[in-house]
Amino acid sequence: MIQILEVATCDNAATLETLLIVKNVLTILRIVIPSILVIMCMVSVVQNVTSDKVDNGKMMKKISHKIIAAVCIFLVPSIINIAMHIAEGIELTNDNCWSMATKDNVDMKKQTELEISNEEKRQRVEKIKTQWEEDLKAAKKVKYSSGSNSGEMGDFNLFHQFDPRWGSTPLCNNYGAFSDSGCGYTSFAMIVNHFYDQSITPPDVLPNICSTGEDGGAINDATLVNSSLLNKYNLEANVIYGRNNISTGDQEKQKEMVVEELDKGNSLIVLIPGHYVVFSQKQGDRIQMLNPGMSGTSGQNGESGWYPNVDALYEATYNYKGRCSGWQCGWIYIISYNRKEN
Repeated sequence: MIQILEVATCDNAATLETLLIVKNVLTILRIVIPSILVIMCMVSVVQNVTSDKVDNGKMMKKISHKIIAAVCIFLVPSIINIAMHIAEGIELTNDNCWSMATKDNVDMKKQTELEISNEEKRQRVEKIKTQWEEDLKAAKKVKYSSGSNSGEMGDFNLFHQFDPRWGSTPLCNNYGAFSDSGCGYTSFAMIVNHFYDQSITPPDVLPNICSTGEDGGAINDATLVNSSLLNKYNLEANVIYGRNNISTGDQEKQKEMVVEELDKGNSLIVLIPGHYVVFSQKQGDRIQMLNPGMSGTSGQNGESGWYPNVDALYEATYNYKGRCSGWQCGWIYIISYNRKEN
């Protein structure tokens, strides 16, 4: 099939709406321009009648030109309609978009697209919910240490938000619990545990977090850099990357900033798709990540552990658990922490 108008598909409301606008403009021109020409003809007649020198021949010539122009303009939309219908009939256009470009069809397409969009959102939410449930089941199989921490990772202590000792603890305003929404709280607890007091666990930081006005559920970005909260733990924080769209250039810049901060001895809380984690320390090219939401510690596929370099860490977290379809990808928000100088 020969397709002259390959771009004119009827798969979306925007195409039909554009064609409908064109058809409406043609209809308006069909009425307005001939009307103007008729008025101009009447003006010419009046001017000729009131003129001292009556020239009927010249007047009729002008009027005939205007009448011909008016008729041509009046017929243009009809000619276009006929041409488009013929083209559709012999398959010179892609689909019957011109015929389908009506208000009812546009409204129907918009409604269908809205329903599809809502269904896609619902499926993304269900996918994330299913993943959380799988994480929770996996976490229940892990044997946590009997001490104060979920596990030791060199100079850092790894906390899991699913730890049965606090997993069901309600968050601020009783909205959510550590097991379903507590990755940000748990990540902050790991920072405090390292830089301030190694006896501190996630439930210990909860009252101070809530006192900042945090409303519960997934922690707000601003809470993680709240000055009164940081002062209670003698911490300094610096947002080195905010919630911006990520381009290729940004990715490389992010990696440079992360390496630079870790080389200073700072630790980072990083928002990856739908989840907070900690980039705790660096040894040579290797970087350690502490993930409060996964029980594994192999340093692979987003698990806690050592990654061979910053590129491997970025690759492991860029599309964390396949959530890019519902979230931004990569490193969305990066905060650097260190102990405040006295």
